[in-house]
Amino acid sequence: MKGKKALLLTIFVVGLLLAVGVPGNAQEKVITWKLAGVWGPGDASYMPETFAKMINEKSGGRLKVVTYPSGQLYGAKELFGALQKGLIELCDIPTGWWGDTIPLYKLPDFPFFLRDNRELRTMLEGGLWDLWQREADKVGFKVLTTYGWSGLQCFSIRPVRTLEDVHGRKWRIHTPPLGQAVKNLGASPVTIGIPETYQAFERGVIDAGFMGVTWAYSFKWHEVAKYITKVDLGVPAQSFFANKKALEALPPDLKDVVIKAGQEAQKISWGAIDGFVNKKWESFKEEKCTIYILPENERNKWIAQAQAKQIWDEESKKIGPVGPEAMAVYYKVFPDRKPH
Repeated sequence: MKGKKALLLTIFVVGLLLAVGVPGNAQEKVITWKLAGVWGPGDASYMPETFAKMINEKSGGRLKVVTYPSGQLYGAKELFGALQKGLIELCDIPTGWWGDTIPLYKLPDFPFFLRDNRELRTMLEGGLWDLWQREADKVGFKVLTTYGWSGLQCFSIRPVRTLEDVHGRKWRIHTPPLGQAVKNLGASPVTIGIPETYQAFERGVIDAGFMGVTWAYSFKWHEVAKYITKVDLGVPAQSFFANKKALEALPPDLKDVVIKAGQEAQKISWGAIDGFVNKKWESFKEEKCTIYILPENERNKWIAQAQAKQIWDEESKKIGPVGPEAMAVYYKVFPDRKPH
């Protein structure tokens, strides 16, 4: 009888433990992901903290994203390999920097290709997003968010308002297609890193250069190149990427949290970046810079003189089969730009 009572008591205790949980296992193990990038807090293109907070909150703390800004873990050239190897689970990067590995990502950097975030968004929604994702998938990545940042404008030590003002100038460039466009405009292209550009302006090594207004402000270009011409040269793209294996290994509900956070980050990015950019334009005015908006008819002359459309055609073919597909999307959403 005593043995029977002991057995019943044991069964009762085990059942109770199963019902309420065993101490130490009551809380599900927290999964920690690393999100690495090259920007730092305060940059217009810095959204990792917002993105990480979304995931941390929506997962109820079960998935914790830790951000590593300003190249703390890996430099710009190292991030691709780190994400592919799973050394980090998330990455925030200007996609053009990966153009040698994923050639499609050079597309938004073509000279005079896209003028603002609205146009990039139109193209993404018109079919570019699917191509963007398809190319990422080939290297084991998942695109979570893509947005534009800080359209490229002209900063110069003398006024630049017409093509005549471009002729004979020494112009900083950052991509070979831009170098060709600058040559066609009648200037001499000079390749200089961003950190060295301030001194290059100061010493007269260059007369002008294209840069996003937020970056130019961060590197104080406006102190030595006080003439800013709004030419809307292009809109470099930015993306949040996930390591695909890491994403697929998550419980389904957490995977859904990450994907939805990416979608939400993309929605808010357009207004957030534009807000930062507008503030920098106001800062330039306050600091006595001379701002000139290139008239549309003059900008069209620049596009024609730069032979921009020929450059698009040549460069898109170098991208491979997906290049012409992307150009088909471009001309579908901007039919008036198609060469006749």
